Amino acid sequence: MKEKVLITGANGLIAKKLGLLLEKNNYQVCYLSTKKSNKKNIFYWNLSNDVIEMEALSKTDHIIHLAGYSISNIWTKKNKQKMFDSRIKSSQLIFEKCKEIKHTPKTYISASAMGYYGLETDGLKKENDIPQQENWMSLLCEEWEKKADQFKELGSRILKLRLSLILDKNGGILEKILLGFYFRIGLVFGKGTQPFPWIHSSDVAKFILHCIQNKEMNGPINLSTQKQITLNEFMLSMQRNIQKKTILIYIPKWIIQIFIGEQASMLFSNVKLSVSKMKEYGFTWDYENIDQAIQKEIL
Repeated sequence: MKEKVLITGANGLIAKKLGLLLEKNNYQVCYLSTKKSNKKNIFYWNLSNDVIEMEALSKTDHIIHLAGYSISNIWTKKNKQKMFDSRIKSSQLIFEKCKEIKHTPKTYISASAMGYYGLETDGLKKENDIPQQENWMSLLCEEWEKKADQFKELGSRILKLRLSLILDKNGGILEKILLGFYFRIGLVFGKGTQPFPWIHSSDVAKFILHCIQNKEMNGPINLSTQKQITLNEFMLSMQRNIQKKTILIYIPKWIIQIFIGEQASMLFSNVKLSVSKMKEYGFTWDYENIDQAIQKEIL
């Protein structure tokens, strides 16, 4: 019998790519969506009303919780609350409903982010490192991961994926930067010397499948590529592979801070991610260098 996998965030970039990969590997894939659907494998949930169609959770072997209001939206007070609720409240709701029906999923995999380590720290971060300071992003990630840890009470295996920047032309940072390159303009934040931890969307989906299939894997895991690059190196690769005549414009940090305030810390983080745990678990990347990843998305 096929194992059943439930993915939250049905319309998300990774959810769609992961769903197709899981189906190819003989899993029964279902989704939770905030929009009602006539499709048999898409189930409705509503955080405001604490509602989940319980058939979604019934006999589910693995839960992949990817839903969350995008962090790239402007950090207004209202949006911050949406970012928080869509991650923390949604995790809590899934846990409570599983507990209510006395169901123990074999695996609970939750998205997290490199923001866990704090956006104003620097250096190479391993999973057992803790944030050196408290800021909104690190507190959000910490609460997010605590909600995932609740599934220990049910006896589930838990993985918390601390994601770096995800590259895909259909979403995230690459989609936004591509727009400028079509007009031969590339915007570089500050001097461009800050680290640019990244991973291709296909490798994210592949790693989640790897997590499901390898029962010894657990706990927090950084998701990034092995080779560390800077923002400058990323933008130069874009220039090489997309439009050589693109003009790179360097925008001083203080100007960005004027326009987006606290959120600017996301653009100037000096955090690098250790991927020793990914290697320890035997994962192999399909996209290991930035030129290869960009060419895959553009050509």
